[in-house]
Amino acid sequence: MQKLDNKIHFFPQHWSVSRERMYNFIKKYYLLNRTVVSNDQTKFANDLKKLFDGKIIKEKPGSKCLTWKIPKNWNVKEAYISDLKNNVIIDFRNNPLHLWSYSKSFNGKISTTDLLKHISTDINRPDEFPYHYSNSFNHNYDQWGFSAPYNKILKLKDKFYKVKINSSFDNKNHLQVVTKKIKGRSKKTILIMAHTCHPGIVSDGIACIAAAYEIFNLLKKRKNYYSYEFIFGPEYFAAASYLKRNIKNKKNIKFGIFFDTLSNHEPMTLQKSVQSNTQIDKLFQNIFRNHLKNSKIGNFKEMIGNDELFYNGTNINIPTIGIARDKNREYHYNTDNLENLSLYKLEESIWVIFRGLIALENNKKVKLKYLGPLSRGNFLKEKLKKIKNLDWKKNEKILILANGKNSILDISEKLDVDFYYVLEILKCIPKKFISLR
Repeated sequence: MQKLDNKIHFFPQHWSVSRERMYNFIKKYYLLNRTVVSNDQTKFANDLKKLFDGKIIKEKPGSKCLTWKIPKNWNVKEAYISDLKNNVIIDFRNNPLHLWSYSKSFNGKISTTDLLKHISTDINRPDEFPYHYSNSFNHNYDQWGFSAPYNKILKLKDKFYKVKINSSFDNKNHLQVVTKKIKGRSKKTILIMAHTCHPGIVSDGIACIAAAYEIFNLLKKRKNYYSYEFIFGPEYFAAASYLKRNIKNKKNIKFGIFFDTLSNHEPMTLQKSVQSNTQIDKLFQNIFRNHLKNSKIGNFKEMIGNDELFYNGTNINIPTIGIARDKNREYHYNTDNLENLSLYKLEESIWVIFRGLIALENNKKVKLKYLGPLSRGNFLKEKLKKIKNLDWKKNEKILILANGKNSILDISEKLDVDFYYVLEILKCIPKKFISLR
């Protein structure tokens, strides 16, 4: 179990992010059978709605969202493999990953030879088992199967075993997409997204929602220029549903950010939008380069592949970046669990994302209203003292470029300087000498 130690060496002094709150949230929900449409997915969505004080978009099974079809409601009462003496060997109740997503019912005695055709395992990782999710996108509902550690499979020495899967497909539940908006001074909106599916897995999904809740709390305390809309739902289907309903308002959606695998131990990754050169692309590249010792930046489709595919997609073209951590060893295995959750890395992910958002809020064109170089006696000395590694040669170049044509991002890009260094230098200039717009 992770230590809930809040003594952090580099996060801001008045930082209100809670590791304990994130841990408790993840622990409460990660073992729910959070498939695309199910009782557990509905329960999770209703709880998220209360947590964020949001609303739920619903889509009926079988309905079309863009070119995607919403699957049926899938619920599992029980699913296990036992020997003929009723000793249970693999049980869905212990971990939802033991059962292939959208498995149909089956009840009967089966030969070991036939049973092995219905089991996913990994000989190279004999004590772990993989996530079998492909049937979530297959609407035939005609398969069943289990995932299990290879070392357990080796112990299947009997000729026959019993399999019982009591599952059902119906239209009783709908796809549930939770949304919540924080209104800013502008109607220009930044979308923040994470997926609610991937049962039994921590970093790939649910930890990102825990991070989003902390960011939500940080943003709602501020007077923001941009509006922010949080969107949570099953992978792909949530984006299809949201865009189907909001495509007419696309002009108000400025950018999007999709969160993925934010709590593992790997370096942070930034996947650029399909346009790759937008304001949000450049700002987050600046943050990654200047505020992380070890990170990766890649073009569209080079890093991850989630709902950002839809927002960047054909005839939509909303610049949407993906922020994640590099693919970890536990990715899509049962070992992406509480034991391998890094609360420190999750908090670091939040810090980097929030720093990027505040840069976005502060990126304005700047014009200095004096002639020649500013006398050093006119700088705000208390603010100057707080700037580390003060560089007056660099400062003069910054001030010359503050000519009303360049934004703070433009200046930082032209000089290859940290956005926040430029911002802090400009804050040292008295208000009577500076115009921001």
